[in-house]
Amino acid sequence: MTAPREHVIRDYLAERLHLLEPGLRLHSTEFRLQNSVGTRGYIDILARDENQMWVIIEVKLEKKQSREAVTEIAKYVELLARDRHVATDRIRVIIASADWTELLAPVSLVARELSTNVRGYKFAVKADGTVAHVRPVELLSPPAERFITPIHIIYFFTTAQGREQWWSSIKAVAAAVGAPDLLGALFDRVGNYDNVAAHYGLYLGIGNVDPAAIAEGIAGPYSGPEPFAHEYPAEYQALCCITREIHSGTTTWAVADIESAVPGDLYKVANDPDWQIVGYLGAGVFEETSAHEEEDWITPGRLEALIPGRIQSRGSTEEVPRRAASTRGEDGAGGPGAGGQWSRRDRPGGPPAGRPSRGVAGLAEADGNRRRPAARHDDRR
Repeated sequence: MTAPREHVIRDYLAERLHLLEPGLRLHSTEFRLQNSVGTRGYIDILARDENQMWVIIEVKLEKKQSREAVTEIAKYVELLARDRHVATDRIRVIIASADWTELLAPVSLVARELSTNVRGYKFAVKADGTVAHVRPVELLSPPAERFITPIHIIYFFTTAQGREQWWSSIKAVAAAVGAPDLLGALFDRVGNYDNVAAHYGLYLGIGNVDPAAIAEGIAGPYSGPEPFAHEYPAEYQALCCITREIHSGTTTWAVADIESAVPGDLYKVANDPDWQIVGYLGAGVFEETSAHEEEDWITPGRLEALIPGRIQSRGSTEEVPRRAASTRGEDGAGGPGAGGQWSRRDRPGGPPAGRPSRGVAGLAEADGNRRRPAARHDDRR
């Protein structure tokens, strides 16, 4: 059987517009648009709906026509608005196609971006060339925007195996509380080994959460001192919950220290000659870690620039206020590192009483004529 030509299907639908939508009435087929701005075109079917809005109907039979269909939508809406002297939001578009394999994604995007109402229909063709049925096509909803928030933390470990076990626990707990999207950087001690008690680090960033998916009781307002927590209260409370839950588990022995962190701190780790970043880990939508380039994760300001609404970085990372994990919990909300059993002075290898601690992302210390970021355990000398 010879496949029906497009004009045959066009004419069939033009005579039966009710198959597409009740109340449509035909204005014309092959409606010629004036060449008022240097281009022209022919609308397959031009109709009016019950609200007297103009309706552009384009009929497509083959996959290869998908690219031209998207171009035609934009062009025809603009030209018809000029030709009929109406606003573009008074024009609607219907795409009727036998195959939506290549059409669905681009038409969905156009439908979201244009002020014009765009709908899709899929039709099947009988052996005699007539249309068997017409079904509405559900266009794609906007993709969920996922990004790494400025809610960060650093864990230190005495063994690489402990770090690996901790990561497995983090992923499980994070998924359970509704914050499954994580990005982590692994870094190892490569110099001055005797100055620190733990030689393995995990830098963790929390992805934005879906408020509808977050575990009950986690999301809520935050008024404490932690940087960025008031902007991302659900993510911050999720991080608190993750750390708190794992503290009560069986892998707590592996953690030697916990350090608060903010965007830009990983840059300091990467530029500390005593530490080396050895790899990246991801969970949820970031399981494929190539979603972020390494420079996005390390360079100050780059990660923040990827966050919707943040088009300008905060400049120098040392302008961002911070608190060490040992001070968390003072506001009553409890920080990711809070918990009496995790007092630095109660743990083996902790700093001597009366000695201040300095974080891996804290203020850089002077070392001769060179400034370098100090690891949290570097004061154990």
